[in-house]
Amino acid sequence: MKTVKRIGYILIIVLMSVILFSASVSAGTSKSGINIKKATIYVGKSIRLSVKTSGKITWKSSRPKVASVSTKGKVTAKKTGVSVITAKVGKTKYTCKITVKSKASKKTGTTQTASKTTATASKTTEATSTAKTTSGTDRQTYVIDGNTSGMTSREVSVYHKLTAMTRYYPEGKRFDSTNWYRWNGGVFSGGFGCSAFAFLMSDAAFGSAPARRHTDFGKIRAGDIIRMEYNSHSVIVMKVVGDTIVIAEGNYGGTIHWGRLITRSDVRRTGTYVMTRYAD
Repeated sequence: MKTVKRIGYILIIVLMSVILFSASVSAGTSKSGINIKKATIYVGKSIRLSVKTSGKITWKSSRPKVASVSTKGKVTAKKTGVSVITAKVGKTKYTCKITVKSKASKKTGTTQTASKTTATASKTTEATSTAKTTSGTDRQTYVIDGNTSGMTSREVSVYHKLTAMTRYYPEGKRFDSTNWYRWNGGVFSGGFGCSAFAFLMSDAAFGSAPARRHTDFGKIRAGDIIRMEYNSHSVIVMKVVGDTIVIAEGNYGGTIHWGRLITRSDVRRTGTYVMTRYAD
């Protein structure tokens, strides 16, 4: 009789386990939870959050004026501060802490911009790491010229091919997260937004040459694509002047921006990897 009761208890336990497991599957949740639990992004930038589930996800931001979130999990940084994004699947909640920062200088705490110049054929002033700075704006421009000192012949060719693209993709042209481009590099099939622009410019400079990925931030050259800002933004390198890197980017506040200056230390601090199409 005791044996029968024991078997009955075991059957009840097994049945309850099956019911609980079925409930978990019906909710569609994943043990891995949300794809990003904590991130730092800059004003105007966005990242995509996701939860592996077949169930309905309800997204909510604790401070939408700091960081808003769409119904599809796209988080957009609005102003400096901290916001917690919550993804609710059934009765289960997943959170991601978003810290929003402005593009401030690490030393001065003010936003750096190069002297207010526009890329025109008649001007030939070269921007360097000593460019004048002005607080209060988030965009930098530098004058595109023919100064290619210190660059290899291949880098010079890449630089001129990139600057030639300003005719077709001028400063301020709309280029946001809806833009898609299929890449010839091979590391990724393609990308949206900032990645789409970087891939497009990369193909314009290198054609069908294969790309490879590395993390040697000391070796960055014209035409390289840097994935930075804590894996939330892709930029393409126009040229390198000492420890200053001149970049071009798409989806910069929803538009194309040429000539922002970043430092190698910026890349080391927030960079994830570099994609290059140079063979060596």
